[in-house]
Parts: sequence; structure tokens; C-alpha cells
Amino acid sequence: MSCVRMRTVSDFSQLPATIKDLPFILDEFKAGSENGNFSKDFLNSKLAKTLEKQLRELFSRQELGDQAGHCFYILARESDGRRVGFIWLMITPDPDNQPILEIRAICIIKQFRNKGLGAVMLDEWLEAYPHHPFQAKCFQRSTRTIEMLKRRVFYVHNTSPTGSQPLVRNRLVTI
Repeated sequence: MSCVRMRTVSDFSQLPATIKDLPFILDEFKAGSENGNFSKDFLNSKLAKTLEKQLRELFSRQELGDQAGHCFYILARESDGRRVGFIWLMITPDPDNQPILEIRAICIIKQFRNKGLGAVMLDEWLEAYPHHPFQAKCFQRSTRTIEMLKRRVFYVHNTSPTGSQPLVRNRLVTI
């Protein structure tokens, strides 16, 4: 499976992330960590530097055409190129060692939230891979994301002691 270029809606499109997008992405991870939507680990400068290094490597590889199992796209307004969000997916094995697309992050900047852009961005991926299993691990405070995923036939697989919820879609469960 490889990543495809997404269309999105009207004045917005999804474009592969590049190293130039890194400051925007890191700022949004930090903001999301402060409000509980992302791991507090992003607030730790050492771990944030590790993430930055990993994303630099990922984007460098992506620019050379090597997806390395990741799809990291920026949602940008076409009229002025303003970045308004991003989605990060990764191909990973599920508990039965079958490939699954994990939604690592969906983020829309504060000024553009509640306009359906995150949902449209996600829907394009779900439509591009309708039979492929997906999963997402959501923090307890990510209620909007959890509800958005549930409306798209994701179900809560379980809840961890910390309250985070892994949600799955199209996954065959082996008993």
C-alpha cells in the first residue's frame, strides 16, 4: 500500500508533509499536549527533539519517494497555502500480526475547528481504503475525535487504566 494524494474540499487540499512543515507540526503537537489531546510527552524537550529528528528523517525519505509505512499529510488552504491541519497514518501490525492503518494523529488548528475539516480529511482516507482495517488510540480528553471515529463505524476495542481508548474499524477479531 502506498499513500495517495488527497483532494479534500473546496479551498483545501491534503499535500504530503515536508521538512518545511515541521515547525507547524511540532507547534500543533505541543498545543495538543497542553490541552490533553496528545501525549504530555511532547512537552518534554528531550522527547520532542527525538520526534523532530524522526519526522525529519521520515520527510526526507518521503521526498525521495520512500513512504516507509507512513502517510503524513498537511491540510492547506489553496488560496494562500495556509496550513490548517494534518493527518498522520502508519502501517503497523495489529495484535494478530496483520497490517492495519493506524491513525497516529489528526489535527486541525483552533481557528478552523468545528467546520468539518478533520472529518473530511479522514473520510478521504477511509474512502481510498474502504476494506482496509484502521485503528486509532485516543486520549480520554479527545472526545471530539472519539465521537468522529465512532460515527465512521470505529468501535472502542477496550479502555486502558489511564482512560485512553483504542478504536478499530474493519478489523477481523480472532478469538
